[in-house]
Amino acid sequence: MKLRNDGSLVMKTKSWAAQQVGVIVALAFFGSGLSAWALITGSSDRTIVGNVEGTAIGAIGGHIVQATLTNQVIAGQNATAFANAFAFGDELFASSLNAADGGGANVGQGSRYTRMPRADLNGAGQWGQHVPARSTGPNATNCIACHNLGGDDGAGDSADNVHRDANHTGKLNQMVTRNTPAVFGLGGLQKLAEEMTTDLQTLRDTNRTALGCGTTTTAGTRT
Repeated sequence: MKLRNDGSLVMKTKSWAAQQVGVIVALAFFGSGLSAWALITGSSDRTIVGNVEGTAIGAIGGHIVQATLTNQVIAGQNATAFANAFAFGDELFASSLNAADGGGANVGQGSRYTRMPRADLNGAGQWGQHVPARSTGPNATNCIACHNLGGDDGAGDSADNVHRDANHTGKLNQMVTRNTPAVFGLGGLQKLAEEMTTDLQTLRDTNRTALGCGTTTTAGTRT
């Protein structure tokens, strides 16, 4: 601001060059349809994003490790362990991950998210060279962007369909389309699968012992 002789105020403006620099810096971070993660190319850039935007993980209080939950169960605090795991998972499911969280991948043109596999991008650090190898996506910055039909953790509408290129052929006729599956309550199914696996393995081992079989029973082999 600048005070005129008549007592009125006027805005003191920067030079045209200074304004242009300001606009460029603003666009670099907040974008014209882009956000900071879209321009990230290296670890130093991710550090900048972390300093400017923070991380989604940090916003919900950091990671929760399995040992913490296990110790609560050992101490007889089963309900507490379940509540903590559920609350943290629910928050994480809705959080939008940025580059500082490790979200996204190099899918070309400065972007980090795509619904079309990019096996054609085989440069260093690009989609085709991702470790571990990808067959799709990354599709969105958070889970509920796709898992939302019927509420959070649900399935997805047809607009949420994604393409998979498991063999990295880059050929449309070799890709498959997948609709977003509902994931609510999958923890219970996982525990049931673990229990069934243990029971089935026990039955297998008991029958092997009863039949005098070794660990190799393929094609009727007995040892």
